[in-house]
Amino acid sequence: MSTAQFPVESAPPPAHTDVGPPFRILGPVLIVLASFMLSLLVFGLLKAFSVSDDSAGAVASFTGSAAILGFGLLARRRLPAHERRLITSPRWSLPAALGVGVGLGIAARIAIGVVVSVGQSVDPGICRKLIELENDSVPPALWHKLLLAIALVVLAPLGEELVFRGLFLRGLVRRMRFPIAAVISGVVFGFAHLEYWTLWPLLVGICGFGVAAAFVYRTMGFAANVTMHAVFNGIAVVFIFGDFGIDQGSVTCT
Repeated sequence: MSTAQFPVESAPPPAHTDVGPPFRILGPVLIVLASFMLSLLVFGLLKAFSVSDDSAGAVASFTGSAAILGFGLLARRRLPAHERRLITSPRWSLPAALGVGVGLGIAARIAIGVVVSVGQSVDPGICRKLIELENDSVPPALWHKLLLAIALVVLAPLGEELVFRGLFLRGLVRRMRFPIAAVISGVVFGFAHLEYWTLWPLLVGICGFGVAAAFVYRTMGFAANVTMHAVFNGIAVVFIFGDFGIDQGSVTCT
């Protein structure tokens, strides 16, 4: 693996004791679990005060995304100074990284659409589950949509790229070859999206997105990853604000 592409050990050694492998690999996993538990706690508390399911879900989802970013930043602070810089250091110029990130985000959304289409042709039951997911994921109130948009386009790209690529992937690379680390980090990233567990084409697509993001991070850097992730999620936000949910009465599943 070229250290020019993915510098892990190229900087001078830190002045203080380095954190160990358990923190580097298990820490990001625990961050995701803690954020999920926090979102469940917030949902439960809001329901205890008779808040509607839609409102409680919107706030809980926003809290979970914010928690991943917040916990990720706290974990990053525990790393040596040179590694903190390397996590977000540019590989390409910022304009180039942003431009490529936009293109990759659009391409990734198209690729997942192809995977879902193939999945529906193989498994007809996917059609009905997809319709239910599409309609259940569109919140009814404007403030619900605004919270979801901020979570999807700002918090999730920053937090998830920091945790899964900046922390988890880099921790794995210290223990194994990069291609293996990329696959492991991508699969864990995919399975962290619980809403896709019952839709295997989406789960496969999200895992593939995670693997691709690992290679983008290695070659182009953090800014390209965040941009790709934000554009990928932003396309979904456009459909949410446009109320483009699937009309179950107009679609026939075979």
